[in-house]
Amino acid sequence: MGRKEWNKLIDMKLESVFSRLFSYRQRENITPLENYLTELFAFCLESDVIFRKVFFENCLGIYNVSNDVKVKTQVSYKNFGRPDIEISFADTIILIECKVNSFERKDQLSNYIQILKKFHKETPSKYLVYLTKFFENRDFDDLGVEFRLLRWFSVCDIITNTNSEITIELKKFLIEQGMEKSKNFTIKDLLAMQTIPETMTKMDELLELFKTEFMTEFGGYSKNSSRSSQFYYNSYLNYVALKFLSKVYKLQIGFFWWWEDHELPYVGVSIELPLRSFKNSEFLRLLEEKLVKKHNWEFEENENFYNISSFLPITDFLHEDDNNFEMHKFLQDQLQILYDLRFKDKRLFTK
Repeated sequence: MGRKEWNKLIDMKLESVFSRLFSYRQRENITPLENYLTELFAFCLESDVIFRKVFFENCLGIYNVSNDVKVKTQVSYKNFGRPDIEISFADTIILIECKVNSFERKDQLSNYIQILKKFHKETPSKYLVYLTKFFENRDFDDLGVEFRLLRWFSVCDIITNTNSEITIELKKFLIEQGMEKSKNFTIKDLLAMQTIPETMTKMDELLELFKTEFMTEFGGYSKNSSRSSQFYYNSYLNYVALKFLSKVYKLQIGFFWWWEDHELPYVGVSIELPLRSFKNSEFLRLLEEKLVKKHNWEFEENENFYNISSFLPITDFLHEDDNNFEMHKFLQDQLQILYDLRFKDKRLFTK
């Protein structure tokens, strides 16, 4: 970006992209990728007029946009949530929800439609955009709101050398994060088609071994109605919904590949706590003390959940003659830790 372009941005009094990213500096336990990408994308929409014009036309079908465009991030609406990006100009309001490796919270998009209808009812043209890394099927039949499903590769595709340097860097970043996905089939895809059913069967066989135990010990053992849909969320698991002092959480068992810095899947047990319900709670403190500190379970926090997990990469078991048996034994050992805790405190791990 040349001096003239920087001076133009200063004259427009735009908040620096570095200031925006700096606001996340103290949130060390939260995976920053989604927040960073949201702020970079928003800054490019705000500062790069050419990029904004092409995005509106190619991705949203909006033409002849006026110059009074305002781009905001993380605007909070009480009881309805906080959309990632809000764009407004003339007679148009656009809400954009950005996802990378997380997924939609319960009723999140429905709540955003309500934001558009309740808080922007005087604005004629209303858009809700769901921007994701992977394809997710969503459909809203609402005559008052235009709904758009987009994927990050669509953003990547429209960036050219005519854009600002920061926008070009955004494209490089998207490519580095694997979001320039080819829409064409490859030999690798064809080979995967042959192996996926057998792999799913092997995972199901291991998880089925815990059905009776979960029903006896925890009073339930559920799975998503569509097993293949779990691949969108980088997991393949079964779970049971439990309560601590009337607050609901999930105990999950299965296969996970949530982590951006690990390419191979893990097998393990994970306790998923909704952040809103368990922030600063007694239960969270107990799990940190009894599992994280004492047994070296992993602690993770994202924008929606706390996850306290014990897992190992599947490669750790491949050298065994019966690796299915060894994985079963490992999972059994992790569950035994939970049983021991429950023996000492009857409030833990119950319906």
